Amino acid sequence: MEGSCSADLGDPNEAASMTNPPAPTRLGLLTEPTATVWHQSRDGQLVDGRYRIERLLGIGGMGEVYVAQQLSIGRSVALKLLRSELARRPQARERFYVEARAASRLNHPNIVTVFDFGAAKEGLFLVMELIAGDSLPAIMVDGPLDWRRAARLIRQAADALAHAHQNEIIHCDIKTENLMLIGRGQRDEHLKVLDFGIARIAQAGANEPTLGAAVGTPMAMAPEVILGDPPTPQADIYALGVVFFELLTKLEPYEPTSVQRLVQQKLFSPPKDFDVPGAPAHVVTELRALIAHALAPRPDLRPRNCEEVRDRLDRLLEPAAHAAEILGLQSDGGSTTGPQVFDPKKGVAALVTALCASPDLPVFATAVQAIDALCQNPMASSDIEIERLLNEIGLAQKILRIANSPFYRGGHPEITRVSRAVMVMGLEQVRRVALSLPMLGSLDSDDPALIESAFRSLASAILTRELADGQAGIDKEDASTGALLRNLSRHLLQMRLPALSQAVRERAAALHEDEAAREILGVTFEDLNVLIAAKMNFPERLRRLLGPIDAKTADATETKLRALSAFGSEMAALLQSPESRQRQERLGAIVRTYAHALTLEPSKIKSAIERTAVIVVEHAQEAGVGIEVAQAIARRVEAITQPPKVSAQHLAVVAPQIQRAAGEGGRLEMVVYKVLQALNVEAGFDHAVFCLRHFRTGEVTGRLSIGTGGQALLEAFHFKVGVADDPFSEGLELGEDRYAVPGTDLKTITPEWHRAKSSAAGFAFLPMRVRGQAVGVIFAEQVVAGPRVWHLPEAAPLISTLRDSVVDALRRMKS
Repeated sequence: MEGSCSADLGDPNEAASMTNPPAPTRLGLLTEPTATVWHQSRDGQLVDGRYRIERLLGIGGMGEVYVAQQLSIGRSVALKLLRSELARRPQARERFYVEARAASRLNHPNIVTVFDFGAAKEGLFLVMELIAGDSLPAIMVDGPLDWRRAARLIRQAADALAHAHQNEIIHCDIKTENLMLIGRGQRDEHLKVLDFGIARIAQAGANEPTLGAAVGTPMAMAPEVILGDPPTPQADIYALGVVFFELLTKLEPYEPTSVQRLVQQKLFSPPKDFDVPGAPAHVVTELRALIAHALAPRPDLRPRNCEEVRDRLDRLLEPAAHAAEILGLQSDGGSTTGPQVFDPKKGVAALVTALCASPDLPVFATAVQAIDALCQNPMASSDIEIERLLNEIGLAQKILRIANSPFYRGGHPEITRVSRAVMVMGLEQVRRVALSLPMLGSLDSDDPALIESAFRSLASAILTRELADGQAGIDKEDASTGALLRNLSRHLLQMRLPALSQAVRERAAALHEDEAAREILGVTFEDLNVLIAAKMNFPERLRRLLGPIDAKTADATETKLRALSAFGSEMAALLQSPESRQRQERLGAIVRTYAHALTLEPSKIKSAIERTAVIVVEHAQEAGVGIEVAQAIARRVEAITQPPKVSAQHLAVVAPQIQRAAGEGGRLEMVVYKVLQALNVEAGFDHAVFCLRHFRTGEVTGRLSIGTGGQALLEAFHFKVGVADDPFSEGLELGEDRYAVPGTDLKTITPEWHRAKSSAAGFAFLPMRVRGQAVGVIFAEQVVAGPRVWHLPEAAPLISTLRDSVVDALRRMKS
């Protein structure tokens, strides 16, 4: 599917005055400005003995267009007579038949139908459907089009070009004059694409055009085509991007003084920035991203095909309906409201597709891949190549703005070159900006929840960077990068499916966030991040930052990096809670969770948190957006550093909820998981284990665990009922709850096998009995010293309630 393109420049020899130019009309195929030439009337003339010319529609660089009658069936048609010199060039005649034959095979509602073609004494001719409409320049007389109208028209053009490309036909001359609007202002308003392959007919057999010769339509031509490369479908995509820019702005994307300068701008500079009056901020962001993607200087950096352009516009025009279609939900075109439950076997892949469906995410993925490759081998690229790359992926202007902020610039002169900005900031910082694109783009949103989500994600990255500073062997930029990646799924859920995001947040008020996400979405955010990174083809090195934190390799650099980034990500989730007490309780649980992989002194955490609060507000002030939201986030961050107030209040809410769920028929597995989670989060134990007795052998073994170090205890928890000198065996037979707060001498109240495997400072031993028989035990431990909720006198009956909920579920199973 290749050929050569030529700019349709018209014939300078035809330039003269016209005695009786045709009156402007909305009828037919007037696709080019009417040329002012001497013209001899052909009214009444027969072409090929089958078509009688009735009147002239227009004259352009390629020839003349007439209204004619097809005598055999009495049908009005549009007849185009090509310039006479084309018929005299053998290569042009051959190309004419190839292009006309191909165009006649196209059958699409947005493409003008070719009925017939041939050669007659009057010249080469094309017979097409006669349509009533306006060329796009005519409808732009009063100014740019509304963004929805422009997007609908470009979407139709993309669909038409996709059909043509599937039939191995490249248009090669997409411009506003070759797009006609039918039914202007009506409900059935639609677009028709004209003149497929005409430009290549003119080029065939002619002298190769010089670079400076193309002054008519080079603005819409891809740079590689102007330089002589054969056209590909991406050349049509480039031209469509230029047309889209013109419809939205009534301007051209570049302002060259010559064709040479135009090519230079297309290759090395981004198109002009533009605004879209009346469009929401997120729409403007996505329109800019789509046009920047279409106008990328290289074909391989543009959308893969016109179907991608069409689908991105569909998502922009009907976001709720599109998401509902992907997710298999019902939608009336409005927002999808209420929590939706996904089947993990069927819904997770659809969820990932929906979250990755944002039009600007392909640009984001390309930016991440390109910048990460650059960071791995910075010496392989020159300053010019780096600047070009940043222009290609739409980062150049953002990098300049950040480099000129007080944080980097200080008292130095303004930085005007991208290469200098990169030198000042460093490539790792540039990569962090690339990874922040979804969050930075959301700061201009009209959705307060989306702005808050963006600041939470950025705050977690800043905090992680501060905590990593000084950690032996840890690259703080890698740690910060990991935190951003681990927050990506949360932010995309708020961006793409806000109703589901709200449902997860509401459910997380009673459950841990992972359990809430699993219940609502069918997958945890941690696993969702991994799936999204794979879907977007992130580099393997970045995807490894999302891996699990293995306690067996606690000293490994990679594990520490993962633990730091996970810590920062959990902090972002923690900041969702408006209640200071909940944030303080969760912070303690988070620190305990990662204690095996990280050495984080309380003073280090406190100073990092305080520094994060300051930086978040500074960033908002520099950007000039979301300052109030950033200040609210900063206040929440600062509140975490206040001395924690140990209270059983939250445990008093959760324990009865779990008991009711168990009494209403909750599955044993779910009840056990919620009880262990409450012991870990609300009661303050570092880990908890659920154990059952095998009645034939009398052995008690661990079945389920939660919390840091819980798996190791699960594997070690193995004893027999009735064994002498085993305090746990004795406690299970007696059915006695036993508590040992930190400071208690554990030697006399724990068995030797437990002391060999555990470094607990305190524990709770909660036997379970059904119909008078010992059936198992729930065992929870505190490893890290400090005040905990379970130390309080009022916590004991609540913890007993949790154990009783599991007993109720077991009793129902046995009945």
